[in-house]
Amino acid sequence: MSSETFRLTNLSIEGFRGINKGLNLTTDALSTVISGPNGFGKTTILQAIEWGLYGWIPHMRGAEFDVEDAIVNQFHPAETAKVELTLESPENVVKIIRTRKKGHWSRRESKLVVETNGTTLKDKAAQAKIQE
Repeated sequence: MSSETFRLTNLSIEGFRGINKGLNLTTDALSTVISGPNGFGKTTILQAIEWGLYGWIPHMRGAEFDVEDAIVNQFHPAETAKVELTLESPENVVKIIRTRKKGHWSRRESKLVVETNGTTLKDKAAQAKIQE
């Protein structure tokens, strides 16, 4: 799987940063353009992809991220952030699901599930598969 080229075909976000209610984006083209006025969530969408893949957002460093949870939307009824990514190659479909309950800081551990070829991997094994 490491030599395959994948493309994002579906992105589902709920309770993540500024996105409280569910947002579902499906792409069927080779390129996707996200546009809109300032403050409408373009960066949040990109951060959701990053967090979904890696479990952290590099720019979230510093004292302010140690005292508040900047991942989970504070108004989400379940106090949970959830990002689902579907990646496709000609040979495979990989679904990545990352969730995290609200905490007191931004760099808490998250739960990760990767589904591919009828196999479900969790947490460290799932992250290793993504890195592969």
